[in-house]
This record gives sequence, C-alpha cells and structure tokens, in this order.
Amino acid sequence: DLYVSRWHIELDFRSIKTMMKMDILRCGSPDMVRKEIDVHLLVYNMIRALMCRAAEKKRNIA
Repeated sequence: DLYVSRWHIELDFRSIKTMMKMDILRCGSPDMVRKEIDVHLLVYNMIRALMCRAAEKKRNIA
C-alpha cells in the first residue's frame, strides 16, 4: 500500500533528523543546504551499515 510505504519513509526521515541533529541547518544558500543534507544522509547510512555489520558479527559469534 502506497500510504504505508510513505508513512515508513516519513518515520525514517524523522529518525534521521533526530539522530543527525538536523533540526537546524547551518548553511545559508540553497546549494549548500542540499550539500549539507547529502553529507548528513551519507554519514547516517555509514552508521547504519556499521550497525548492521556489528549485529551480523554478534549473531555469528553467538
């Protein structure tokens, strides 16, 4: 269902904004704001990938 998918995306965005402290963007120009958001998303995805790897290693050890 499209609505459910959209709702999950909105929850993910809220989680990203909270985790990455993105409530206030510090850049002034639209171009720099886009770059700032891109960097936040890149770092968020790197952190999530590390979390997944750590969970996988823990599962394999147990």
